[in-house]
Amino acid sequence: MKPWPRSLRPAAAAGSLLALVMAAGAAGQGQIFTGRSDVVEVEVPVYAVKNGRPVRGLTAADFEIYDGKKKQRITGFEVVDLELGVGTGRPGGELPMAARRHFLVLFDLAYSRPESILKARTAAVDLVRNALHPSDLVAVATYSHSQGPRLVLSFTSDRNQVETAIASLGMHKLTGLQADPLGIVLTRVEGNLLSREISQGVPDVSPSGPASGDVDFESELQQYLESINQQRRRSDRRFDASRVAAMSRSMSDLGALLDAVEGRKHVVYLSEGFDSSLISGEAKTDEENRKIETGQYWDAGLDQTFGDSSLARDVEEMLEAFRRSDVVVHTVNVGGAAVVGADTQELEAANLAFTGGGDLQSLGGSGRNSLLTIAAGTGGGFYDNFNDLQDAMGQLLSKTSVTYVLSFSPKNLAFDGAYHRLQVKLKGHPGVRLEHRPGYFAPKPAYQRGALERRLDTAELLLSDRDRGSLELSVLATPFPVEGEPAYVPVVIEVGGTSLLGDYAGSVLRTEIFAYANDAGGSFADFFTQFLELDVAKVEPLLAASGLRFVGHLDLPPGDFTLRVLVRNSGSGDYALRVRPLHVPAPLDDGPLLVASLVPEATDRWLTVREGDSQVAERDIPYVFTHGDETPYAPIVRPRLRPGIEVPLYLLGRNLAGAEIDGRVLAADGRPIGAAALALGERLGHVLGDQLAVRFATGGLTPGDYRLEITATDPASGRRSSSVVAFAIERPGDAAKGGAR
Repeated sequence: MKPWPRSLRPAAAAGSLLALVMAAGAAGQGQIFTGRSDVVEVEVPVYAVKNGRPVRGLTAADFEIYDGKKKQRITGFEVVDLELGVGTGRPGGELPMAARRHFLVLFDLAYSRPESILKARTAAVDLVRNALHPSDLVAVATYSHSQGPRLVLSFTSDRNQVETAIASLGMHKLTGLQADPLGIVLTRVEGNLLSREISQGVPDVSPSGPASGDVDFESELQQYLESINQQRRRSDRRFDASRVAAMSRSMSDLGALLDAVEGRKHVVYLSEGFDSSLISGEAKTDEENRKIETGQYWDAGLDQTFGDSSLARDVEEMLEAFRRSDVVVHTVNVGGAAVVGADTQELEAANLAFTGGGDLQSLGGSGRNSLLTIAAGTGGGFYDNFNDLQDAMGQLLSKTSVTYVLSFSPKNLAFDGAYHRLQVKLKGHPGVRLEHRPGYFAPKPAYQRGALERRLDTAELLLSDRDRGSLELSVLATPFPVEGEPAYVPVVIEVGGTSLLGDYAGSVLRTEIFAYANDAGGSFADFFTQFLELDVAKVEPLLAASGLRFVGHLDLPPGDFTLRVLVRNSGSGDYALRVRPLHVPAPLDDGPLLVASLVPEATDRWLTVREGDSQVAERDIPYVFTHGDETPYAPIVRPRLRPGIEVPLYLLGRNLAGAEIDGRVLAADGRPIGAAALALGERLGHVLGDQLAVRFATGGLTPGDYRLEITATDPASGRRSSSVVAFAIERPGDAAKGGAR
């Protein structure tokens, strides 16, 4: 087989553009905005609660929303009820991202004993596996003095990945990590990895091969946590205060970054807490009282007696960063002994004391009280033990099961990243309490956004249930069954060049491509990513005439999947997401299997890039799109055809020899138009089955969008298999793009 032409290999295979470790100093900007025009839509998820239960049946007319002091017109209204399985406002019960609950499980490795963290993992898995709704998104992070907050797993619906992240707690060398720049796929796993690791040790679950030997996982993890935990044993009070100050600042950055995630974020903070006397102070001894009375203030340990006011400000700024980003922190004392939670009076007292309205010293100096303060300062709950965490958070999960999503479009909004306060009011429903985000950040240019913001934003976009964005993007996935192996699924991605360039003025066009496939349970089966750097001066004429075409592949078992493809101009921030169902058939022993009907590109008018050699090497399968003479081509994703011509097609599949081939033309909505004029040509060889050449006559079709359905029928058994290709008939004089003939 001829090698892929050098001119069609990747223009530049850049490394990961997104950091995998949280860095301090990046500012947050929420993806509550859609489109690239100056019209900004702000989505505000609202919970209505009465007597601890969600209030149902409210309408848009019941709400008022204020941006600052200015009342806004509500332009969008949606309701999501997780208990009733109801989503309104979108087809197919799709959930708006702003209404999906987000849970970040945060393990504090700095202020917790290793044995406490090890035990808390099981409670965290139990919460994720048994209490959360399937639509809930979960992320996992750790905190340590040396690394600060570290995102182990971005928000994802894949519970297998969540359990892997909780089991490993960031020990990447033990989990066979994939090179996923978004951090939503750690490894390919099957079954319950956590229980397997705890009982048997961690196997090598990387896709490169089978287990290479067991690892004493618990021992390795114990040593890992112990090495981190050694730093907490220093007893110098000033040193401890500096550590708490550093934690507050880095956690403030985390709070700001979480604004890049839509909707309310619930942080489940598993910790034993820092010594709250660093802030509140400790009771004075007789010796300290004597020194104060005699004027020896410098030797009386006043910081220890009265606490550190600057440290209190650092902690308050941390809590404010969480509040501004609509983050609620629920603290869990992983070293606690009693299975009880803090009552309302305790939380109110902690909040009152910390904001200056009460006696903070009365809280004492335990780690428990610092956890109580953090929960109270963000409106979260405090749980005095990790046992039965699922039951303890039941009320939270219940009251947030109904979400009202209000949308409005502020006029003349400056794109400066400034913070705007929000207020939502309810009319005519006494006794109902509203919970909503306190404000939003105005958008800012893409180049001003940090790497972690971009990572969280991209991962969030990929988990959407619907098409989004402004780029012209088309996707074609063609699954080829392989006996005894996962199916080989080439994915052809076409991006309109004019939309990709937009008004971008840079000399290098940096394009990000992401393709992820997940099964019906939300687990990711495979993915690929590509980062391209294109010299605008060289590629602009070709992009302006047609666009960018990228060919990658996925390895998938038989079954039904959701394919999500995201393409973004990383300079301008313009993007497009396409969400498509994908059925992967199993190999058949007999009967026809028509995999695809493809229109080959006659001339290389697109800027075509194929996945890198390392991805190709993962499967020992030659390039599947070839003419009879083995010359490679790229199928046109959405052909644009001229009326009154004959168009060559290739039918790819298995057991097509002797099958009867017929077809019909459908309207874009699936309504039958009439029989398709097909002329069957020669049978060509193919590396994965059969390939038939067919010609399709477009005569009689008026300009518009159509679908061509081709069916292969076994005359003996009557078994049928069909494939559909979408196409358009161009109007006379239209520009010839996308394979117009």
